Amino acid sequence: MIFVIPIISRDALIILKSIERNIRIKNLSVKSLYLDPDMKNYIFLEADDENVLKSAIAGVNGIKARERKIRTILDVELQQLLMKLIIKPTEEFNIGDIVEIVKGPFAGEKAKIVNKTKDGYTVLPLELSVVVPVSVDTKAIKLLKSSKK
Repeated sequence: MIFVIPIISRDALIILKSIERNIRIKNLSVKSLYLDPDMKNYIFLEADDENVLKSAIAGVNGIKARERKIRTILDVELQQLLMKLIIKPTEEFNIGDIVEIVKGPFAGEKAKIVNKTKDGYTVLPLELSVVVPVSVDTKAIKLLKSSKK
């Protein structure tokens, strides 16, 4: 069975290492332990029964709601979930679109796309007193107004 363990995302690696340490110390029969970088709120643990899971997470801080919220996931559900993460639809923007920068030092600023680069886009923040082109990743902006109508 594959168990989905809800965790505090900011401590994901620490929690993962603590569970791994428990598995090694207690010599538990865990088949796999997985933390996806895009889903840092969950750790996936594959084991034969729930007692192994309880022993693996015993004494580990940062696990949300303990056994009450931990559920199993079918292999088919896990495969569908991972396929959604692998094949992410990326939003395409056009030159001239008005976007909002949602990540980075210019977060919250409105900007106009002036160029498409290999890694993302070059934008000009609209509300700054100095015109400075900024390179941003595709994930760091969201569309406010399209230039095509």
